[in-house]
Amino acid sequence: MSFLPRHANHLFSIDQIVVRHYVDHVRMFVPVGDSNILKHPAIVWSSSSLQHELSSTRSFPIFLAMSSVDGIFAALFAYTIWGLSPLYWRMLTHVSADQLVMHRIVWSCVLVATLLMYTCRWHNFKAHSVTWDNVSLHATSALFIGTNWTLFVRAANAGYIVQTSLGGYILPLVTVLLGVVVLGEKLRPLQWVAIGIAALGVLIVSIGYGVVPWISFALATTEGIYSLLKKKATLGPLDGVMIETGALFLPSLGYLAATETHGHGAFGHESIGTTLLLLGAGVMATSTLVSFGYAVQRIPLTLIGVLRYVTPTIQVCLAVFFYHEHFSTVNLCGFVLLWSGLVLFTQQSYTAQLKTLEDITTMRDMDEHEMELLIDLEEEKKSLLDQNHAANYHHRHHGTNAKSLAMYNSI
Repeated sequence: MSFLPRHANHLFSIDQIVVRHYVDHVRMFVPVGDSNILKHPAIVWSSSSLQHELSSTRSFPIFLAMSSVDGIFAALFAYTIWGLSPLYWRMLTHVSADQLVMHRIVWSCVLVATLLMYTCRWHNFKAHSVTWDNVSLHATSALFIGTNWTLFVRAANAGYIVQTSLGGYILPLVTVLLGVVVLGEKLRPLQWVAIGIAALGVLIVSIGYGVVPWISFALATTEGIYSLLKKKATLGPLDGVMIETGALFLPSLGYLAATETHGHGAFGHESIGTTLLLLGAGVMATSTLVSFGYAVQRIPLTLIGVLRYVTPTIQVCLAVFFYHEHFSTVNLCGFVLLWSGLVLFTQQSYTAQLKTLEDITTMRDMDEHEMELLIDLEEEKKSLLDQNHAANYHHRHHGTNAKSLAMYNSI
């Protein structure tokens, strides 16, 4: 831990207090999102992300100072693939959305299991990860992410990509509200103003459509609950995805077997391109989920929040400029308000984290100074103890050294 001074072992207990302060303080302002850094002080303490944050709070720009480059690329990879995914699903419009999702689950499960075996982690996974708490948590998460995948594929193939992108913009607000309602997290006043502006934008978009964009709300809600559940998880990315896809594997495989029995299956019965695309659905799902899990452990939550908007931005551009979906002036006004609210909210979250990290640095410097004084006092006491031993020896041979004894007893 390069940012620690000498006597780092003496500072461990104090810095654990600092870490708990970090966790409690940051959770008041950061959206719920998937992140391991807020789960347990031990995880926070051992993470390289925290070391970057604590050691670089005086650096500018703080995002780059706190970030791991590979974590940024992993997040960008996941968000870009998710943003471009409508292109993928639109190539499979001749296959039912349910079959697409089931193939996505089945091949994801097979691929993750293969990766665990290839990396010699399968036995460790079975021995330590497959517990009742982990299985129940990730199985519940799987229900919500499975529902989210089904809604997204159906909406994309039915020509509602603008609504799917709107769901991506609403998601951060949903996760924040879930954090406030369920976890009791707190927001700054300007963050509430930002949410109000964004909500007004969503209302205007709804007026532009003439109907409530239930697809957007359903996508945002299911993924928001999934994020809330993932926040409680302690497993690594591969192990978590393995349990989630494993929980849905048998029902999905049964569904695909039934479609094959009734002659409605697409796998192996359509063109070779279709078969390869169905196989690729699992690769796409696994690579993005694992990349995202890798990223959230290595870059700050505020940066994750900013990069999150890559996905819906790509989707709305695809919808308007590539697929020429209806996008009226009213919709544009609503999106502008929504974007404005999100920019304000992100800026406030960034400011809150910056202030928190500055407070932590001040606390750390103060605690280090106090600990140095305690260490010096301990060393002085040890020195006096040595003097006392010498005094006792002198007393046995030459009399009592009263001055040394008095000094020792005063400590």
